[in-house]
Amino acid sequence: MMRLTPAVRVAPLLASLVLGCGPPELQTFELTFKPVRDCKPAGLFGELCADRDSLAPKSRTARVTVEQRGTSDFIFYDDSGRGIPGYIDRGHYFAATRWQESDANGCAKHFERTVKFTIKKDLLPPTPQRPKEPDRMVGNVQARSGQNEACGQENASRFEEAFSGVQVDPEPTATGLPLLPLPGGG
Repeated sequence: MMRLTPAVRVAPLLASLVLGCGPPELQTFELTFKPVRDCKPAGLFGELCADRDSLAPKSRTARVTVEQRGTSDFIFYDDSGRGIPGYIDRGHYFAATRWQESDANGCAKHFERTVKFTIKKDLLPPTPQRPKEPDRMVGNVQARSGQNEACGQENASRFEEAFSGVQVDPEPTATGLPLLPLPGGG
């Protein structure tokens, strides 16, 4: 019978963690979203965009979760729980999704959402006079939608929000444990 030394038993565990096969890292952020652009079709070729002053009162606060999947992939879970897969390039996070909804009458509506952000970490060691600052997220969300003539009128619209906020503890569930996204869910 062959006996495994402690180093041989621990090596596969260390290899899985180093290679990114370990459990995903989850970060929850409380963000303030501020509308930047809200444009609708106007006339034959133009679009009508809302005045920035009229957008200011429409800001909102929401919680989002980022699930790190290795060093270059992640999933962004928005405030309604939808997961948007993305990639990380030199500290910048990019996620995008597209989908289409159609009905029996041929009305087709298409949607597109893009999320871009950075996570700024407090790299200074904490001291008694200066506690560690929470991680900070800054970015924007762009959304486009449109529909074909079968829906009544062909049109397209654009919407953009800037956001910023800090990392917070996930909200506990009825069991007292935080609600975690399902692997591969979204």
